[in-house]
Amino acid sequence: MRAIIRWCLTNRPVVILVAVLMMGAGVFATFNLNQELLPDISFPSVFIVTADPGAGPEVVDRDISQPMAAALSGLPNLKHVQTRSSEGFSTVVVTFGLDSQLKDDTDAINGRLARFNLPPGAGKPVVQTFSFAAFPSITYSVAAGDGNLARVTAEAKDVIAPALQGVAGVAQVQVVGGEQPQVTITLDPIRMALKQVGAAQVQAALGGAQVDLPAGELNQGTQTVPVEVVSTARTADDLRSITVGGGPNGPVKLGDIATVASGSAPVNGISRTDGKPSLAIQVTKASGANAVTLSSDVQAKINTLRLDPNDRVTVITDAADGIKGSINGLVEEGLIGAFLAV
Repeated sequence: MRAIIRWCLTNRPVVILVAVLMMGAGVFATFNLNQELLPDISFPSVFIVTADPGAGPEVVDRDISQPMAAALSGLPNLKHVQTRSSEGFSTVVVTFGLDSQLKDDTDAINGRLARFNLPPGAGKPVVQTFSFAAFPSITYSVAAGDGNLARVTAEAKDVIAPALQGVAGVAQVQVVGGEQPQVTITLDPIRMALKQVGAAQVQAALGGAQVDLPAGELNQGTQTVPVEVVSTARTADDLRSITVGGGPNGPVKLGDIATVASGSAPVNGISRTDGKPSLAIQVTKASGANAVTLSSDVQAKINTLRLDPNDRVTVITDAADGIKGSINGLVEEGLIGAFLAV
């Protein structure tokens, strides 16, 4: 140790040069390395969610959950399979060992599911994984100053979300809340009897028209049936023109036996920002993207948008704020330490 100290005192210019180089390397790393609030950690679990509208928990467990768990048994590095069956939904959680590769595990599961036979009426299984990168990096609130939440919802989906999706480093932009359009079909029993058309025929006609977009409900007395809009039917008038049956006097249209009305879907929650109706826009960054740079780029993009002057866009949460505070504290402590060392 004394020899090292003696050498440093003898070669002071070299010691100062090395110290300056190390400080420069630290400053370079501070401003160029990816800046994250949480590390990008993926958990070795895969979640499979399957919808089966109208099926009870027992039916879902018998027809989907248990057969799917059996089909997934024997996967490499598999630890255990857990199933949960509820009204209309099946959730299968597949857990692997910590040394497994989650991408390979997901590909293996998709391969098994491609050969799995689902019961009639069940939807396509949705395969999901979980990681800290899936949490939104930035959350904005868009408030309607004039109280017109429907207009703000359309603006968020048609203007703000597409613009932010094009920012480098953005993986997903999601609009949460707002006012959703809905089409309600109320069948008239008297007109149905005169036209000799039943509710089952109406549902079959909608299904035969390649129904694919959620829209509203079909009401018959106390019975409520989910209704969807065909890909070519965008308005209530389009739905009214769908043929649901035939008779001596020609084809029977949906508008002949039912009242088709467009409106807003019932909400299960109300969001307000500073007393004004609002919705949220969540921005999730891509894996490996810089959270601080992403925050600046997203805010710059929002500033360039021509939004309604009545609307107010507010940052609710931004991971970059905490990261900037941590980095500033680190730089400050580093400078103090360097000063004391010199």
